Amino acid sequence: MKNFPKWILFFFLVMLACLHQKSSNFRRSLDSDYSFVVCGRYPHRGLHPVRTSYGKLIKKIRKEIECRERPNGSPLPNEIAQKCPETKDKNLEFAYRSAFLDEKNGKILMHYFAGIPHHQIFAGYAEHFIVNLRSKRIERVYVFPVPLE
Repeated sequence: MKNFPKWILFFFLVMLACLHQKSSNFRRSLDSDYSFVVCGRYPHRGLHPVRTSYGKLIKKIRKEIECRERPNGSPLPNEIAQKCPETKDKNLEFAYRSAFLDEKNGKILMHYFAGIPHHQIFAGYAEHFIVNLRSKRIERVYVFPVPLE
């Protein structure tokens, strides 16, 4: 232990601090403002189901989205009610459904859905988390009602 290089310990501590900061940026932004939430649909088309090569990234982002402590475990219900008042008092419980690739814009769209039982017009609400492939960060969350079909 006497001959242990101190630079290895320093390097390890710096990397640990960077990883902690990078993983908690999204959670910090959720607690501070709701500018990333947009009431409406993701404006780009031509999406394809995600290939398995993005599986680790999707798993990491899902963990970050779903790790927030909330009574029903669903992502962003309070944040949505702040920006989209029509969702307020609906007890929405969002669950992950699928992910799609937007190759043209370098994004992954992660689809969450919350059903509304016994509603005459809507099946529920959808949340689309938009992840930038380059930065591997969530840029926007789109929220919109899904009509009965």
